Amino acid sequence: MTYIRVAEATAASDVNTDMLQGDLDAVRPYPRKLSGFALTGSAAAGDSAVAVFIGDTRVAANIPNARAGGVVQIRTDVLGINKIVPPNTALRVLIVTPGNTNVLFAHLFLSP
Repeated sequence: MTYIRVAEATAASDVNTDMLQGDLDAVRPYPRKLSGFALTGSAAAGDSAVAVFIGDTRVAANIPNARAGGVVQIRTDVLGINKIVPPNTALRVLIVTPGNTNVLFAHLFLSP
């Protein structure tokens, strides 16, 4: 399983900022399965949210941050998505509600 953890560039990113923009793992030349996703960070749990896209298709909307800080708890924080990412198709994590003071962390769980 591949684990991708990205942090937003600043603690006050704008709405619709893509957290995976410029990340080398956002697009791959082979198919992958997005099995899970979690959002952590910001000042308090639930004060920010993102949407996850495969290409232009939204696969998860308004996912709130599970907790403050950058650590994810696998058993409680990870949302199961189980969607195929076609070859050469971008994964995108767009900020819906920005964090107030601290940086957000997106955690993506992919295979192969």
